[in-house]
This record gives sequence, C-alpha cells and structure tokens, in this order.
Amino acid sequence: MKTGRSKFMSTGGLLGRAVLLVLFLVLCDLFGLRNYTSILCGTVGAAGSGQYLSAILGLTYVVAYLGGIVLAPIFVIAGSLLWIEGLRRKM
Repeated sequence: MKTGRSKFMSTGGLLGRAVLLVLFLVLCDLFGLRNYTSILCGTVGAAGSGQYLSAILGLTYVVAYLGGIVLAPIFVIAGSLLWIEGLRRKM
C-alpha cells in the first residue's frame, strides 16, 4: 500500500538526517573548528591561518552548530510524530 510519502519525508529519512547533522557537528568540533568562530568578533582563529581560511572554517562550524542544535531536534520530533501516526493508523 502506497502512502504517497517519499523516502525524504519518512521516519527513517528524518532520523537519519538528524544523525548526520549531529555527526557533522561532532566532527567539526573534533577537528577544532570551534576556534575559528572567533572570526565573528573580528579576530583570526589561529596564528598560522589566513583571514579567508578562518572565515570559511568559522562559517562551516556555525552552520554545523545550527544544523546540529536547531535542525536535528526538529527532525527527531517530526520523525517521532510520523512514527506515532503510523502506529495509530495500524490500529
């Protein structure tokens, strides 16, 4: 039976994307990109890196942070609601 919902909006798809976003944030943190967010204040992140590299790495960490902290919980909640809806329809 086809529900018309694509894999993009399925429970597994949403939860998988949430896990990927959190993993990307953890990897960025492990590689030390958090130090480069100081470019937002106008200072260079590391002594050996240039201004443009610091800006790119800082922006990458900010995007990863927003994805992991803002989007990932939304995907988990949406996936959980879809799962609960699927359970309810089976009853």
